[in-house]
Amino acid sequence: MGGFFVNLKDIKVSGFTEIENQSIYFYYENNKITFCFPSDVEINSDTEIFDIIGVIPKTRKYFYFRLSTPLQKNEVPFGLGCNVTQDVDYFVENIKLDSNYNIESFNKIYFNFQELDHFLPSCNLVEDTGTEKISVERNREIESFTFNYCGEGITAKFFSHAVISSNAQAKIETKSFISFSFKERNDIKFVSGLYRLVFDFFSFIYNRTNLSLERAFLFPKIPNVSLEENPIFHDVNLYQLPCETSESIKNPCLFRIFRIKLKELFQVFIDKKHIADSIHPSRLDRNQINKRLYLTISAAFEYLTREDNGFVPKFISDKSSEIDKKVKDIIIEYADAKDDKGVNVFNSDGKKKIKAIAKKIDSNDLPLSEKIKKIYSGYSKWEGITSILSEWFSDDNINELALITNEWRNEYAHEKRASVLTFDVVKSIRLLEHINYSIILRFAGYSDRHIKEILDFILIR
Repeated sequence: MGGFFVNLKDIKVSGFTEIENQSIYFYYENNKITFCFPSDVEINSDTEIFDIIGVIPKTRKYFYFRLSTPLQKNEVPFGLGCNVTQDVDYFVENIKLDSNYNIESFNKIYFNFQELDHFLPSCNLVEDTGTEKISVERNREIESFTFNYCGEGITAKFFSHAVISSNAQAKIETKSFISFSFKERNDIKFVSGLYRLVFDFFSFIYNRTNLSLERAFLFPKIPNVSLEENPIFHDVNLYQLPCETSESIKNPCLFRIFRIKLKELFQVFIDKKHIADSIHPSRLDRNQINKRLYLTISAAFEYLTREDNGFVPKFISDKSSEIDKKVKDIIIEYADAKDDKGVNVFNSDGKKKIKAIAKKIDSNDLPLSEKIKKIYSGYSKWEGITSILSEWFSDDNINELALITNEWRNEYAHEKRASVLTFDVVKSIRLLEHINYSIILRFAGYSDRHIKEILDFILIR
């Protein structure tokens, strides 16, 4: 099991695929697939074609491609001798087909990438015994648990593996892996979902999305001895920035802290979508304050504090909500009032203005600044996070930073371009990012002490 990183732009293949029982030549390069339709081809179906299985004649290897947008008769001038180029979401090389030309089932996926190797170091598989011999452990399982995904129990394993190669000299290489085991299936979309889970999880941990994770290995019931001969899933992310160098990834062993609630945090990323949407594109971008940063981090906070998402308790009690409703009903009733003759007291404009006042009576609809202060300091059923953040953000300064965050979110959202970037502006968005992470980690079950330790390693102040 050697190094898994590969540059997708280096992958170039060409071969033939069948579209409506007609053999069509294709080639794939630079993350795009091009179909070469001859002039005499006839495509009669109106079916949208997303899934392509092609064969490479020289090697007899099969590839599966998932198109970003479908091939359709009414959108492509078939029959005119043309080339049609489509973006690809993901593809699988070395795909295996059964006797009916269906994709063979698989029951396990392996992941390995640079960030995982640093998250869970594997160097302790090799031990210098202090004698003339060196001890090498081939495999070591570190952690395993089962989580729910698409109504099925998936078994996750974190383990380390050592590879010993020898010629004139012997070489030992250790790697860390995640494996997912599940019931046999041939659904590539299922694989894509598990891949996205791992990608989002580690983007959250490393606070950036340019991970070196680009592929995963699929294992059929009877896998090949050579890992490279098994089906290999490749994700195609056209907008991802180049991955970091190995030297810049080096971090303390974070697995030690995260393993306390590792299963629970995995489940959060499955049950609660979009919580990784505000992550930075790269390590360099983490140090830049710009419009995107402010809008995405503040939007993430609004998502996390929405009542229906369940990350934090409601900001007001049910009793207060009931009072608000009664007041709104009274105002609306007043706006619709009629005199003794049954004529409306207010004209249409007057009604609109009065009812607009009623709409504003909603204790749940707090300003961004008020929500920040409540999450930080605490309220009713929510214990504040001062014990986590007060060392980095002064309690006396929170009100001011909350107001600045509110102002600058509006500044960027409405393109006012009237304010000047200051140190406090930078600090305010850093505060909000720390709050977002604290909410997610507390929801997963981590203690405030562990949350503080995690944030100290992975966030910038």
